[in-house]
Amino acid sequence: MGLDNRGENQIATTIKRNSKGHIISVENPFEVKRYSYKTGDTRDLVVKAEIELVVLGKVASLEAYSFGYDGNDRLIFALKPDKTKIEFKWSEDDVLTQVQRPGVAVELVYGSDNEVTGVKFGGKTLPVSIYEAGATAQEIAAVETYIDFHRMQKLTIPSY
Repeated sequence: MGLDNRGENQIATTIKRNSKGHIISVENPFEVKRYSYKTGDTRDLVVKAEIELVVLGKVASLEAYSFGYDGNDRLIFALKPDKTKIEFKWSEDDVLTQVQRPGVAVELVYGSDNEVTGVKFGGKTLPVSIYEAGATAQEIAAVETYIDFHRMQKLTIPSY
């Protein structure tokens, strides 16, 4: 059990691990996260993450995410709670090249420092800081598709 400092209060957090030492649940009075694993080619991989939000001691919502990997243990799809499938394409050099969800596909544009600087969508290269650019709703949705990769990848790494 650990204690998180939140303002002036301390919140008790319970972390449970499986026989391999992987985190299988993180519980506190406000949220419960559960993780399921499969053995990949080089490591164990999170294939399911469930997040329960707790309000006044009762589960207010439950979100379940599922993940799929290729033979090189790269994340190739995520299934969101609303059943939206997001797919990720990689180069042979393990560089993420494309992110797509129903109706939207974006190709990634990399800068000289190998960081993503934009996404190609609708014949344009959009900056990843799209909110500041006065973009259309479709352009914002395109950049959000790329940002979804980071959201999903973060869920595959259990944390507390």
